[in-house]
Amino acid sequence: MSQPRPVAVIVLAAGEGTRMRSRIPKVLHSLCGRSMLGHALAAAAGLGPQRLVVVAGHGRDQVGVEAARYAPDVRVVVQDRLGGTGHAVRMVTRRRDLPGIVVVTTRTCRLLRTQTLAALVREHAPRETR
Repeated sequence: MSQPRPVAVIVLAAGEGTRMRSRIPKVLHSLCGRSMLGHALAAAAGLGPQRLVVVAGHGRDQVGVEAARYAPDVRVVVQDRLGGTGHAVRMVTRRRDLPGIVVVTTRTCRLLRTQTLAALVREHAPRETR
């Protein structure tokens, strides 16, 4: 049997990061040679999702450019009103047909690996696709 593949991976990257006290959007801060967003997108892209989506808010233009650096086919969805995690996910799921597994992660999961996400997808997949 083939590995289950998520229909979409949604990376939440809309927050301001006010506690960091920086003019740079939180997701664009670099750790170990890659932005926090870059780490999240690298892990997500390794799953081979049908759709890779970043929800951007604060610094949306800069975030969109950075997202495209790591994932040229990424779709950036703008969250104009920062209404929290649930609102950010609804921004993506309410207008799009996403039947199947949808993985939601955040931009600050710099230690999250593709293998960990793949294990999550395998565990969540219906028995017949495992």
